[in-house]
Amino acid sequence: MVTRSGKAFDSSSLRFILSNPVYVKGDERLYHYFTQKGADMASPLEEFDGDHGPMVYNRHQEGKGDRFRRNDISQWIVAMGSHRGIIPSEDWIAVQRGLEERGQSPPRRGTGEQGLITGLLRCGNCGSGMRISVHRRGPKTYYYYRCALKESSKGRGCNMVNLNGRLADQRVLEAIMGTPLDRDVLLEEIQRQYQQFLLYYPRAMDKGKELESQRRKCQEGLDNLASQLAQSKDSEVGQYLLERMGELIKKIQDLDQDLKGLEEKEEEFDPSTLQPLFDLLKGSASLTYQERKELIVGCIREILWDGKSLSIRPLESFLPFGGYR
Repeated sequence: MVTRSGKAFDSSSLRFILSNPVYVKGDERLYHYFTQKGADMASPLEEFDGDHGPMVYNRHQEGKGDRFRRNDISQWIVAMGSHRGIIPSEDWIAVQRGLEERGQSPPRRGTGEQGLITGLLRCGNCGSGMRISVHRRGPKTYYYYRCALKESSKGRGCNMVNLNGRLADQRVLEAIMGTPLDRDVLLEEIQRQYQQFLLYYPRAMDKGKELESQRRKCQEGLDNLASQLAQSKDSEVGQYLLERMGELIKKIQDLDQDLKGLEEKEEEFDPSTLQPLFDLLKGSASLTYQERKELIVGCIREILWDGKSLSIRPLESFLPFGGYR
């Protein structure tokens, strides 16, 4: 593989290109990938519509000469752009995991096993994300969450007080683990959701095949009408063919909407969404750092810090467990 100038790509250039998310379709899967990696999310989940691509800031910093050094994802600032995405998010994420497995992705720096709520925590004063700031005093390490706008403006754009990281992480975990549900209720909820999945998935598969079959027939009919129109010299026949083509185009659009709705519904019944419930049964003490991080991302949409208290907004799929404050 060579560049436009005919030179061979080096490994660092290929890694830089493969890790660029700008042309990825920004959907819920991509949003959760970035939040799990600790990125500062400048756009809410609702804006990740699966159609547009993200804009990433602070992705790299200048090195010696004209070289750039890639920042860790936990230092990225991710916002949704107005351009169209091209690459499916699952494909791009699979590539990132492949790079990590091959040791080609730089290790996480700065956060370590700290900052469980990075990417979800926002400043209640200005709405900016809050980043983790690590300090070491002798043998001890302390970390705080700081408003990104306060940090970048040196306090001129926002004056939100810093948040003790260890206490904040602990408070959020306690809020999730302390939901007023006993073991039997949790097991009942898991069983209910799984039964819904078992009932829905086979029907969804059959419905999807039926819709795809109808779409293929409509497309074949549309192609046939277009061929007839190209050969027709009769204006009345041409008008009739155009009307029929318009009807088929509308039918195809309706079928595409039905297929999209089916895919969205299928995601709601994804068995992987049950994992946070199993983690609740295990208890936070027995969870690894990564499991705790995934549990929080799987239950919570957003956390706001107003300078005195945390307001925790759960995901809709976790609404049976209520909100927290």
